[in-house]
Amino acid sequence: MLLTNTAEEPVSPIIEAPQLLNPLAMTGPTMPIQVVRALLHTKRAAARCNIDARALDANVGALIIQACEQLLSQNNITIAKLFPVHIYHDDADSQINTRVDQLIVATCTQINPFVAVKATDIECSQVIAATFPTITNVVAAAAVNHLIYQIRQLVTDLHQLESSGMTAPLLQHIAPKHRALKLATWLKTIENDLQSISTAYPQLLELPINHAPLPIQRDIPVNFEDNLAKNISLAYNITFNAGNKFFTKPAHLGIADVHNTIHIMVTDLRTIINEITAAGYGSTPDALAVTAVKIMGNDASIAMAIAQSQQTSASLKPIVITNFLESCTLLSSLLVQIQVNMQR
Repeated sequence: MLLTNTAEEPVSPIIEAPQLLNPLAMTGPTMPIQVVRALLHTKRAAARCNIDARALDANVGALIIQACEQLLSQNNITIAKLFPVHIYHDDADSQINTRVDQLIVATCTQINPFVAVKATDIECSQVIAATFPTITNVVAAAAVNHLIYQIRQLVTDLHQLESSGMTAPLLQHIAPKHRALKLATWLKTIENDLQSISTAYPQLLELPINHAPLPIQRDIPVNFEDNLAKNISLAYNITFNAGNKFFTKPAHLGIADVHNTIHIMVTDLRTIINEITAAGYGSTPDALAVTAVKIMGNDASIAMAIAQSQQTSASLKPIVITNFLESCTLLSSLLVQIQVNMQR
C-alpha cells in the first residue's frame, strides 16, 4: 500500500517582500574619469610598495605596473567606455574597483600570458573597504589643488589690473572715483574665499589607506600605508599622508567642509559677475543663477550623504565625489569667465 501525505503545507504568515529594483542603477552619470584614473594610479603605487617590501613577486608586480601605465595612457573617451559603472548603483564603489582589477588582469595577460596575475595580487596588502574612500580624497584634493591655483592666478591678475590704472573695459561702467573701491572689494572678497578654501584643503590630504571601521586581521608590510601615500603623491605632485584612520566620517566631513567653502565662493563670484555683466560682459544673470543653484544642490546632497548611517553612506560615496567634482568644474568655469572678461 502506497502511503502519501495529503495534508496541505502550512502557509507561513510571513510574506517575503519582493526585492525592490533601483530604477537609477542603469541611468544617470557613470563614474567620473578622475576616479578611474586615481584607482589605476593607486594600484600602480601599491604594486611598487609591495615589490619594495617583498610582499609581491617582482615579475608580477612589474607586470601590474606596466598594465596600469598602459591603461592610464588611454584617452578619457576610451576609459569611459571601459568602465561604464553608474554612480547610482547600490555598490558602485565596489563595482568600479572590481572592474579596474579585471581590466588590469586582462591587460597583464595581453602583455605577458606566461605570468599569472590575479586580483589578489593587485589588492595585496590593502583593505578593499578603504580603497574608494582613499580615492575620493585623492580625486577631491587634485580638483581643489587646481582651483587654488586658478584663484591665486585671478588674484594676481586683479592686482595687476589695480596697478595698471584700472582702464579695463569691465570697469568702464563704474564711475572713476568708485573704481578703486570696487576693485579693492572684489580683491578682498576673493582673497578671503581663497583663505577659506586653503584652510579646509589639508583635510583632503589625509588618506584613509587600509583603515576600516572594524579591526581586520591582515598581514601588511611595515610602513606600507606611508609608502603608498608617498607614491600617490608622486603621481599627483601633491603631498598626501596616511593620517586619516577613521574614513567613515572624517574623510566625508573634510569633503563637506571644503565644498562648503566652494559654495560660499560661488555665491561671492555670482555677485561680482553680476556687477560685471551690468556693462554687458559675460554670462547672463539666469545662467549664473543656474550655476549657483546647482552648486547649492550639490552642497545639500553631500551634507545629507555624510549624515547617513555607515552602511547607507557606503553606497553614496560615488555620488558625493561626483557632485563634488561637478561643483569644482562649475567654479573653475566662473573663474575663467572673470579672467576672460578682464582681458576683453
